[in-house]
Amino acid sequence: MIIPNRDLMPLIGTLLQKKHKVRLRVTGSSMEPFIREGDQVELEKSQSLSFGEVALASLPRDRYVLHRIVRIKKDRIWLRGDAQRNSDGPIAFDRVLARVSAVYRKNTFRRVPRLCWMGLARLWLALHPMGLIALDMLYGLKKLAQKMILCLQSFRIVRFVLGKKRLNYRIVRETYQDSKLNAEVTCFKLMQRGKKLGQTYLVRFSPGAVLYRGYWLVSLEVALRYRGRSLGQALTEQVIELAKAESAPYVSLLVSKQNLPAQKLYQKLGFMRVKGVEEQILTREDQKRLGHQRVLLRKILK
Repeated sequence: MIIPNRDLMPLIGTLLQKKHKVRLRVTGSSMEPFIREGDQVELEKSQSLSFGEVALASLPRDRYVLHRIVRIKKDRIWLRGDAQRNSDGPIAFDRVLARVSAVYRKNTFRRVPRLCWMGLARLWLALHPMGLIALDMLYGLKKLAQKMILCLQSFRIVRFVLGKKRLNYRIVRETYQDSKLNAEVTCFKLMQRGKKLGQTYLVRFSPGAVLYRGYWLVSLEVALRYRGRSLGQALTEQVIELAKAESAPYVSLLVSKQNLPAQKLYQKLGFMRVKGVEEQILTREDQKRLGHQRVLLRKILK
């Protein structure tokens, strides 16, 4: 699990030296199933390290990793991610910046040094690499279940039955200024009893922007189990309605060329494909950056 923002690490090291605790959001999946992408970890400076603890260490080439200690020998340690087969090491003790003292996941909190956590961690290490094989099988079954659900939702009778079960949801809007995009963004969240079922964004780029201009519908998502109930259509209609209210001339979007259900939805709502130089410019890096090609769709509002 590689920790981003390496420029931030010297400051974090200073705080830890002063015996402050630091909380970081981690990225990557190398520490699954114990630490997942998006979790927050609480770091603290420790004078001693023990087998099975999770440590933040500095590796050559300015890499920082959050991995588990799998071996200790004199003044050297070896680290390995819980979802990895190979370890990094030997690493000098002075290259270890901190150890993980707590993990925050959504609304849950886990104090790491507890006997239960360490017991499970050491059991996982003892089962290596059999645990990885079981984890791969679990993820494979999860993907298979998702494909089966999508397949079932493609049948009209299933969509009809799901449609009969009405969902009492509400769509919440939140508008803010995104400094990275240099644009005003409105987020539409489809909520049911505090649970988010889906979301999308309306991004307003400057008319004089170099690449993206005007109003864009971005990242339409609906939770897998709630697809087939016209929730994506409801979110898209909200975006179109707001764009019309603001006198936008059109709304644009990019969608995967292989995502035929999404294309069918957008075409149903009046979006048409825009072929030519503009589409080529916007999608020329798709295959290299995303691994799939997108198409440009646009709905004229005036």
